[in-house]
Amino acid sequence: MDRSMVTRWTCAGLVNASHLIPYHYRLKRKIIRLISFLLLTNLAGTYAQSISQKLFLTSSVAPAIGFSDTTGQYSSRDLAIGFSVPVFGKIDTPNADGVPSFTAILLNGEFEASELDLGPFDDHRLISRPWVDASLIYYGGEKSVLISSIQMRWMEDEFSVSRPKLRPTALLAWRLQATGSFSYLLGATYTYNFGTGLPFPVLGLQKKFSERLNVNVVLPLSIIYQGTFKSQLKYHLFLKPAGRIARFGNNDVFSEVTDENLLLRERAVKLGGRIIFSLHVFKFIPETGVLGARQLSFSDLDDNVFSREDIYNSGIDPAPYFKLSIQTNLGGKKKSTNPMDTMGNEWVLI
Repeated sequence: MDRSMVTRWTCAGLVNASHLIPYHYRLKRKIIRLISFLLLTNLAGTYAQSISQKLFLTSSVAPAIGFSDTTGQYSSRDLAIGFSVPVFGKIDTPNADGVPSFTAILLNGEFEASELDLGPFDDHRLISRPWVDASLIYYGGEKSVLISSIQMRWMEDEFSVSRPKLRPTALLAWRLQATGSFSYLLGATYTYNFGTGLPFPVLGLQKKFSERLNVNVVLPLSIIYQGTFKSQLKYHLFLKPAGRIARFGNNDVFSEVTDENLLLRERAVKLGGRIIFSLHVFKFIPETGVLGARQLSFSDLDDNVFSREDIYNSGIDPAPYFKLSIQTNLGGKKKSTNPMDTMGNEWVLI
């Protein structure tokens, strides 16, 4: 799976975050140490100091709603903290038209914790989804941009987290600006946005209707309509898949199944909107919308997605969701004019 060049740590809102401490304390401590090390390393460096360092905090909630095929209700609350720090940045001499080429590499990460109410399948289950990735963007000074991202994720509940399994996602894309108001994108991705790990070709376009309005279509990942009220206030309307997975400790939830761990898959389509309010070095991003086409399934851990069989599969009725993200630029920049902070921001979508 509202994405910027900075691959974001999306903190899914957890109303009662204290419940996570007994299960994820050690993992949280490792992530905090990693963030601290990266930030201190970057602040001490000089070669990438012109690129903004960012920290994100996000909370979201989807209220309880009924299963379509069984009794009980499902809800989710998520909380996450994320970062993006530059590890390399180089701007070359401008060409004859005065446009510089540049290369940038960023290290991004997130710790996301989710509390799921699974109704008849265990009242509450706690899920951790930390990840770290490296993103590269190369702009040749003409009309094309190369964008790539490689990400490693853990997606575990409190019973499987002691032996986590790393899962990769990736994006490789080439953007070409055909005219001043039209660009297109070609590439490929491996993503879990559809509730299972799948490779997809990526086809995208961006059409600018004015300085304040544009549309980004990146199939199969998102459709986003972007508008600007004024420089400090923007809005997005979007449609995108919102699936995710995690290993699930069986613990006799399915007594007829002998496997210690199962695969929990959530699938949904998100239709929503967000407001982006900038205030000095902060951005406040409230978001709301509807989750539709929802499904929850349990299956074995067979990595072959084409032969995997569901142990249980149920639809979930549509429901609203609410989300709030806060972003700060740690370098104290109110607004960056560096092209490495802005070029390609709307295209990194995994």
